[in-house]
Amino acid sequence: NFNKGENFKMDNLKSCPFCGGEASLIPILDGSKDGTVKCYFVICDDCYSQTNDFSTKKEATDAWNKRVK
Repeated sequence: NFNKGENFKMDNLKSCPFCGGEASLIPILDGSKDGTVKCYFVICDDCYSQTNDFSTKKEATDAWNKRVK
């Protein structure tokens, strides 16, 4: 479940491969009152480049980090 105020900055996210900006892991909630996370994606805070949606934080993080050269 998602905790309000959760920090989306993760030390293991590499910088954006397009602009060098910092990235954030974003949860997509399923709309239920308990805040269940449906999926995750990573987005650049500067140029807004992003991954597809993934079921887990690890999958989203791995996809983002593989984009960096």
